[in-house]
Amino acid sequence: MNNALIVVTPKAGGDVVEVPRGSAVNLQAPSAVKISVGPEEVAAFDRSGMDLIITLNSGEQIVITGFFNVSEGERSELLLEDSDGVIWWGQYESPWSGFAFAEIQEAGEAAWGGVVPPWVVALAMIGVGAALIASSSSSSSSSSSPPPDSDADADSDADADADTDADADDDDDTDDDDDTDDDDDTDDDDDTD
Repeated sequence: MNNALIVVTPKAGGDVVEVPRGSAVNLQAPSAVKISVGPEEVAAFDRSGMDLIITLNSGEQIVITGFFNVSEGERSELLLEDSDGVIWWGQYESPWSGFAFAEIQEAGEAAWGGVVPPWVVALAMIGVGAALIASSSSSSSSSSSPPPDSDADADSDADADADTDADADDDDDTDDDDDTDDDDDTDDDDDTD
């Protein structure tokens, strides 16, 4: 993912254009616009005429001229890519009142009836290529430790106390009396007949 670029993919086909952040983004036709910021990094989305103004938490503004122009029933789409490489699709209705974001993998197929438009495939390929480049240029470190067991004690001996003497009177029998009496059970009689 290149944080310095805004990727513009015309929906009707044509060349994918990479625009440096800070430069004007002028749409000539409905396009998919992918910006390398997560939804949580955006302070505000505003509409001014047919333009979309995105204000980031950092104060940076990204203006996409012609974003709200509709041509032959097609409109532009906003895609945000977060720091983990997850692409978020900014869904909106007409008249525009704001965006509702959903992960494109979850929302894409349902929204397009199982057929993903070519511009989404093109953006996904750009994202995969960028991820491969980033991973090959970073140093690799391997660890032989297994992943943590999130349920490490979930199957431990849950019946540890189930085997204890259910008899609460501290003697060895299972009835409720304590079987003690005050005599020593010996006869004081001399039965020597």
